[in-house]
Amino acid sequence: MGNYNSLSDGELVDFIKADNEAAFVALYQRYWEGLYKFCFQILQDQDTAKDVLQEVFVWFWTHRLELKVYSVRSYLFVAVKHKVANYIRRDHTRSNFYERIKMETVDAVFVDSSLEVKELIAFIREFTSDLPEKCRLVFQLSRTEYLNNKEIAKRLNISEKTVETHLTTALNRLRKKMGKSSAWLLFLS
Repeated sequence: MGNYNSLSDGELVDFIKADNEAAFVALYQRYWEGLYKFCFQILQDQDTAKDVLQEVFVWFWTHRLELKVYSVRSYLFVAVKHKVANYIRRDHTRSNFYERIKMETVDAVFVDSSLEVKELIAFIREFTSDLPEKCRLVFQLSRTEYLNNKEIAKRLNISEKTVETHLTTALNRLRKKMGKSSAWLLFLS
């Protein structure tokens, strides 16, 4: 089969799972530009935006056999969103980023009305409401305010080791609840 452009995303994913690199290239070409614009709009750095996309697509290919994707577009945009958030959280230029763009703007850029994302958000909200209070607070500060362990420890007046323990507990519970094969765990780790 020569022309993959006429195939649906689901058909491309099926071919990708069968190790078809041409199908992967077609999927990459279908989404790269939109993902790049989305990523660049937030980071304002071409090289970093390209690096983020490369990480997402390499992960997608490497884990192709484990993928359970219902909407490729939503999946890729959520993957990029979380890679960007992780980059901002761990990068030493984080303060410069916040000087350039307010968090409200980031939230507006990250708005995704897809059913899968809404379901995931509802699932995580429900999940976090079941966590013990301190564990829930640590998880929320880490995943919604993008604070690192040291910042969380300082804010809550607890040790970094306690923060790590709470995060490990929360992620282990989340893995059990979602199932080990869920690709969403990539974005929550």
